[in-house]
Amino acid sequence: MTIENVVNAISKAKNIAIIGHIMPDGDAIGSCLALYYSIKRLSKKASLYCTDKVPQILNFLKDVDRFKNEIEPNTSYDLTIAVDCSDINRLGSFKELFLNSPLTIAIDHHSSNTGFADINLVDTNAAATGEIVYGLIEKLSLEIDTDTAKALYTAISTDTGHFSFSNTSTETFTIAADLSRHGLDLEYISRRLYRVKSIERIKLLSRALNSLTMYANNKIAMLTITQRDMLETKAMPSDTENIINYAKEIEGVVLAILIKEINDTSVKISLRTSEELDASELASYFDGGGHKRAAGASINKPLKAVKGILIDKAMSLIKELD
Repeated sequence: MTIENVVNAISKAKNIAIIGHIMPDGDAIGSCLALYYSIKRLSKKASLYCTDKVPQILNFLKDVDRFKNEIEPNTSYDLTIAVDCSDINRLGSFKELFLNSPLTIAIDHHSSNTGFADINLVDTNAAATGEIVYGLIEKLSLEIDTDTAKALYTAISTDTGHFSFSNTSTETFTIAADLSRHGLDLEYISRRLYRVKSIERIKLLSRALNSLTMYANNKIAMLTITQRDMLETKAMPSDTENIINYAKEIEGVVLAILIKEINDTSVKISLRTSEELDASELASYFDGGGHKRAAGASINKPLKAVKGILIDKAMSLIKELD
């Protein structure tokens, strides 16, 4: 499907639901907000949904309080858009809303996208879904205002590691440069995203670093965050964001793993790899997905069991590199 199909669908719709993925990041929230602003400027009704709370570090964005975690009563939509979701299960509690919609769109950049919508606007070359939404806004012939620019800049900046990851392209910089012309305070945005941290997050980081375990001659680094860590530090789920990078930045590490205990019988894993290893391949073993350098999965097994299985599989992939 082309971007024109999406433009036509939005143009014909009157009431649109926009859904971000579970455990949302900056790309999901920023892209949803930019799309929401654009649809509203077309004089259409729009609602924002996300199963989990918006991360605290994104509270500087306007209208983050408009995300709902339950469906509005007596409301029906003629179009539902999934944003930054690689598969339908990433919609969480709003999966049924999506399935029951007369027409659905998925806007995404993950290579593991399953094509679950009626119209799939998926560009795996885009560094962030925010880049795709930027192009869509252009096709809708809308001017970008300051709030939209701030949301898109946040989306792109966070998914490129502040323009430092390998997915950053010349197009990424071109878009960021254009967004910066729309009244953005770049120093303020960068400070809020990367340099201001709560005491709870710092305490959680300390716990995670204390759990560091190395494998395969220091080629694999694993961090663990337990339910107890979260409870005793009073950290929010969003405080775990980017902690895995501390493991990835260790010299010689080709695979970084963060295991987050959700409850006694389930965990979430995050994976980061160097050029030699495909993170999405390892994640797919656990029915997860993502990108070559960053992927993840949710696993319905206890923490201790997952550790053993994960390390065995990771070790076998590392041996294939030798």
